[in-house]
Amino acid sequence: MSRWIVASFGFLALLALSVVIARFALSQGEGPISAADTESTSLSASGSVKSPTELPRVELPETEHDFGAVELNAEVVHRFKVRNVGNAPLTLRLGESTCRCTTGDVPEEPIAPGDESEISVRFLEERHFGPFRQHAEIHTNDPRQPRFTLTISGIVKAELACDPERMDFSGVVSGLPTARSMTIYSQTWREFYLELERVQPADVECEISPAAEEVLRQLDAVSGYRVDVRIPGELAHSNLAGEIQLRVVSPAAEEPRTLTIPLAAVFPARIEIDSPYLGGGRVLDFGRIPQGKRAAVELPVRTRELRRPLAIKKVEVDPEQLRVSLLPDPAVEGNYRLTIEVPGDSPQFVRLRGRPAKVKVIFDDPSETTFEFIIFAAVVDPEISLPR
Repeated sequence: MSRWIVASFGFLALLALSVVIARFALSQGEGPISAADTESTSLSASGSVKSPTELPRVELPETEHDFGAVELNAEVVHRFKVRNVGNAPLTLRLGESTCRCTTGDVPEEPIAPGDESEISVRFLEERHFGPFRQHAEIHTNDPRQPRFTLTISGIVKAELACDPERMDFSGVVSGLPTARSMTIYSQTWREFYLELERVQPADVECEISPAAEEVLRQLDAVSGYRVDVRIPGELAHSNLAGEIQLRVVSPAAEEPRTLTIPLAAVFPARIEIDSPYLGGGRVLDFGRIPQGKRAAVELPVRTRELRRPLAIKKVEVDPEQLRVSLLPDPAVEGNYRLTIEVPGDSPQFVRLRGRPAKVKVIFDDPSETTFEFIIFAAVVDPEISLPR
């Protein structure tokens, strides 16, 4: 019995002590911390408790868009939605893009918590056909996602295009007929028609025929034509500039179009003469020549695509004692040496700055290529000095 009484008194004393300790703790402002309280607070570097920071948060329903087929020179735009699911304003800033043909527009004002806005990404290709995949980078003030990338893709196709883009005859030989061809094609029209409207110069020949299936496959085209252009030899003697105008009709187009193709040609001369003797033009300066002494220069003559040996058809000289001759160059096949001379038996004459001598050479080639030379020379008595 006495043991039970002692145990009871001990239990009551322990209970009373617990009540005293609890009251003391409450008086100091402390109390138990629940799990929810732990999640809603954070510790500073010193270990003290502080309030949570309000932050923006980016949410993107999509980050990629496929435009599919895009016409060359046509701008396409896709608007990506962006939401702010945080509890502070979200600001956006445009970063870099992978191509000059890709640009973006971001909202100027911050996006409020719970709101959404749009980012416009534009694409414009002006030069190349084929597939594309481009990116635009966006910077944010969301610390968990400081930047993100928006991607656009597709394939640039042509309603109407030319391969090559112009008829360039540069490099062909002067005086010879020459031909070039091009393909007019569509990557989107299943059917279209070409009609020749005008060719300038009028003597240029133009013929239209269906393009080969293999050519269309190489161009990723669904329809097209071959256009053959021929420049006759009588036009191939100087630089040539013109154009070809074609009328284009397609059931897929609202109205007919006019397609203009530039036409250009630079014809290298079939016969060329060059020499260190020639000054700022075709000028030969023999200077003072003592009578009885021969004076001559040899000028190298280069030829292209001549079908027979080169010869002189006609020579015009003033004064008449000047001599002109042409011989093959033994060192280079197809080249020649043109010699202009004052012979040793020439009588005296003076042809200087006021009244120069002249030589005109007409070659026996299909275009009768002509060269004219101005000559300064004076055949004088060896005993007489003559100012030049």
